[in-house]
Amino acid sequence: MPEAERPIGAYYTVRQWRPDVAELDMWFVLHGTVGNEGGAASAWASRASRAKPGDPVALWGPRTAYAPPADTDWFLLAGDDTGIPAIATILESLPATTPVRAFIEVDGQQDQVPLAESPLFAVTWLHRGSKSAGTTTLLAEAVKAMDWPDGAAYVWGGGESRAMTAIRKYVRHQIGLEREAVSLVGYWRHAEDTTTLADELES
Repeated sequence: MPEAERPIGAYYTVRQWRPDVAELDMWFVLHGTVGNEGGAASAWASRASRAKPGDPVALWGPRTAYAPPADTDWFLLAGDDTGIPAIATILESLPATTPVRAFIEVDGQQDQVPLAESPLFAVTWLHRGSKSAGTTTLLAEAVKAMDWPDGAAYVWGGGESRAMTAIRKYVRHQIGLEREAVSLVGYWRHAEDTTTLADELES
C-alpha cells in the first residue's frame, strides 16, 4: 500500500476467534500518562472516539512465534502483561495432561486473569508492586530458581525485550536447549535503558 494510505499497525495475539458470528477478541495493555497515551494501539484502544462499532480495521497475518517440536514433554511459559493473551491461548490449546510451568509478571493481584486450569499447569504470578514494568528481573530470576524437570522442554515467552534476552541466554547456554526448543519474543523495550538485565543476572 502507498505509505500515505497505510494504516498504523502492530502484531497482536488473537485471544478468541468466533467465525460463526464474525467476532475477534483482542486484549490491549493501556499505558502512558495523562495527555500521552503511549503507543498508537494503546491510544486507539483507550479512547471511544477512536474505536467505534463499525470502524474499518485491516488485518494481516498470521505471523507465528510458537512451534513446539512434536517430542515436547513439558512447557515453560514466561511473560509480562503483554504476554498474557498468548500464554492464555497456549494453555487452552494444551491437553490437561501436559506439564506446564508458567511465570507471569504483573503489577499486583488485581491484574491477574483467569487461565485454563489443570493439576499439571503450575502458574506463578509475580508482582512487581511499585516498580515500573520493564525494570525488574523477576521473570528471569524465577526461571533460574526453578527445578528443571526431566524430559524435552519447549520454552515460550513474550514481554519486555531485555527480560526475554536474559531468559534466552539462561535456557540456551546454561540449560543447553537447542534453538528450535526456544521462542522468546521481545514484544517491547523499556525506554530507559539503565539496567542490562542479562548482565545483572550473570553477575
